[in-house]
Amino acid sequence: ANIQNNIVVDSGTQDIKGGTQSNNLTGTVVNIKFANPASNDYHLLSTSPAINAGANLGSQGVISDFDYVSRPQGSSFDIGAFEFK
Repeated sequence: ANIQNNIVVDSGTQDIKGGTQSNNLTGTVVNIKFANPASNDYHLLSTSPAINAGANLGSQGVISDFDYVSRPQGSSFDIGAFEFK
């Protein structure tokens, strides 16, 4: 299994195990820079390190994010469920 373009927050060990891994980001809510995680808003702030840091998954059928925004919006895919726009 491929594990790509995922964000893992406050997982304790902050490890992603198994499969082929690339372009994943681990850290805290503070350093990932989500819009408003207290209100379950996991869109990215403009200063997030997840922006333009993802692998291109277009050949695997990933063409939009959870809001149906086309990917990529910048020079590369963003890591996580939402593309910064």
